[in-house]
Amino acid sequence: MPLEKLTKIRVTEIMDIHYQKVHPDTTLSEAIGIMLKYKQFELPVVAKNGVLRGLLSYSSLARTGRVTMNEKVETHQMSVPRLRVGDSVERAAELLISSDHRLLPVTKNRKVQGVVRRWKIIELSSDLETWKGMKVTELMHQPVEVVRVHDRLTTARNKLRRLDIRTIPVVDKNGELAGIIGIQDIVSYLRPKRRAQLGNFSGEKIHFDPEVKDVMIGEPHHVSENATVSTVITIMLDKSISSVVVVKERRPVGVVTRFDILEHIVSAGRKQEGVFVNISGLEEEDPDVLETLFEILDSAMNRINKIFPPKVLNIHVHTYNDEGNEAKYSVHMRLTTDKYLFLTKTVDWDIFRAFAEAADQIYTQVIKKKELVKNHKVK
Repeated sequence: MPLEKLTKIRVTEIMDIHYQKVHPDTTLSEAIGIMLKYKQFELPVVAKNGVLRGLLSYSSLARTGRVTMNEKVETHQMSVPRLRVGDSVERAAELLISSDHRLLPVTKNRKVQGVVRRWKIIELSSDLETWKGMKVTELMHQPVEVVRVHDRLTTARNKLRRLDIRTIPVVDKNGELAGIIGIQDIVSYLRPKRRAQLGNFSGEKIHFDPEVKDVMIGEPHHVSENATVSTVITIMLDKSISSVVVVKERRPVGVVTRFDILEHIVSAGRKQEGVFVNISGLEEEDPDVLETLFEILDSAMNRINKIFPPKVLNIHVHTYNDEGNEAKYSVHMRLTTDKYLFLTKTVDWDIFRAFAEAADQIYTQVIKKKELVKNHKVK
């Protein structure tokens, strides 16, 4: 199927009219119970008259800090991009990438008609021409972060939060793949025992700390470096999983997620000039700050464009306080070009330095890739 077809299909053709939702007055305890029961970790917040109020995200709750289970959903709901009934699937894919949500509401006159899920677009796009012959190594995250089977659950939880990821591979003493563990696994394990919510919700401390091997999913689905992206998509859809580990001699060397698949769909479908830039997690909304950040990115993209045309630039900023009230910034930058994927992470007390350093590191990776291509070491 050609990519252009996605511009002609309307979201109403793929939206799900059967989905879980919550009312603004619903308690967080009830909402999280719904998330766990139905495995839907993002819930549209809908008023009694059917009008969309926002979205409740478990990932957002986990990053928020101390909250109590009897609080109302409306105190933690977030604004969410809404799709209109006439929007295309291509538009839905772009909004899902820019917002980093798993689903988006479709509205008509502000009232929710259904939701479009990330996996549904991937299913629709499974036979796209762009996947023909594409190896998983062209799309996977590398190097891959891992935890070990005998690490404590708090270690895995803290690493997931620090890296701002949802799942992470588990390895044995030999570094070979033994399992996979995610936020959902940790929450599902802890909640029935002490109603603990990732160990970070008010009054919900983890008083027991089992080993990762007691909570992880054993024998996770994985593929070799020689596998195609089409194979990974088939596994994701058949097994209803969001990530697949790439291994070499049983050792994890990369991970491919649904987000990676969707991001490539967006980048491959872009015909217009320029790069699709998405910055998430940035709490600073000062126009002067944003203008300076975009100037840094624009300069870097212009340099990179002379080597490999950039398509999609995704940046996630995590802000935390280590000393006093001074903010420290962790910047995750991910660039998809016409052929390759580049990733980096920087940490700095100065947001501008963090962005500039990340952009420089991406540029350095591009230069190295150019040399490898020149010397015929990679295609």
